Amino acid sequence: MKKYSVWYVIKANRAEWLHKIEVEAASAREAIKVCKAQVLLKTGKNAFRPSTNIESFFKYAITPEKKAEKLADLEKLGYCKL
Repeated sequence: MKKYSVWYVIKANRAEWLHKIEVEAASAREAIKVCKAQVLLKTGKNAFRPSTNIESFFKYAITPEKKAEKLADLEKLGYCKL
């Protein structure tokens, strides 16, 4: 078992919020399944676009400074607004 960081989006109030969770799984694909199950159990909401690659959320027209700011918020609070 390996520890994976999985990033996912929760939609609330017409906004998308990026969250991060640490899970243990045998593979990245299994980590995503575990993440979706844990988020549904904990919050009752669906985890949209789960990924083990954070770059997939910031590939569209975002400056490096803005990306660093969002990642700092994510590490500090556990979530940030996309």
